Amino acid sequence: DRALAAARAAKAEVNASAVEAVYAGMQVFGGIAQTWEHPAHLYLRRVLVGATVLATTADLLPALAAPEATR
Repeated sequence: DRALAAARAAKAEVNASAVEAVYAGMQVFGGIAQTWEHPAHLYLRRVLVGATVLATTADLLPALAAPEATR
């Protein structure tokens, strides 16, 4: 149970952090990041799909907020 709670907390944090990191990388690379010559836009798509399809933060936070006895 503790490992599952830790994994949920990590996934909830990664959902936000990964999107911010990719957006920052795209800002650093500028216009080239939006073209097929650089894979930054592919990372953005991968992160956004992973953050929404696998488990959203909105799905994970209620499970983490529940008391340990009910998990």
